Amino acid sequence: MDYKLLRENMFYLINIVALGQKYNWNDEKLKGQLKEAFERFMNGFDLNMDFSSFSKDELERLGFSAYKINSSQTIMLIPVYMIPFLPNDTEVISIFGDKRILDNVDFDDRGGHLAYGISVI
Repeated sequence: MDYKLLRENMFYLINIVALGQKYNWNDEKLKGQLKEAFERFMNGFDLNMDFSSFSKDELERLGFSAYKINSSQTIMLIPVYMIPFLPNDTEVISIFGDKRILDNVDFDDRGGHLAYGISVI
């Protein structure tokens, strides 16, 4: 999945939530619509996608947030919604600069982002 398709699917999923609120869907209908939207999102998602190939601007439009570790290193903090879509063996960098594998990090979030990110070029 390329950036454009990923963004379209992300907005489709978000729009389902908005429509459920706007039209006051009952729990069963909302759950069904969300399940369908999530499956659509996952079916088009490439779990081997290399997010490091995306520009900083593209990542920001997907919800990642720039965080400057020091004067020479900036990472893009991972938004919580992306956790299910990243392979467990993805190398991430903490806000303190140490590298880890995604499967070995705490998924506690602040402001909707993990305290871990990916490197940007």
